[in-house]
Amino acid sequence: MASLTTITPRNILFKVDGTKELWCAGDPVRTAFFDGMSIMFPRARSSSWTPSATIRARSPTP
Repeated sequence: MASLTTITPRNILFKVDGTKELWCAGDPVRTAFFDGMSIMFPRARSSSWTPSATIRARSPTP
């Protein structure tokens, strides 16, 4: 039988003043949208992508 443990609640009375200027255009919904987009399309992926025009310019002509 599992032993019972006590769950101690955290202090949830923390200050959130000054966080509004960290939101995109002061809008928390827009900020959440762009956060989701940055998770789906991280910047690291864009550095490994090379446009086809650049590849064509580097390739030797037949």
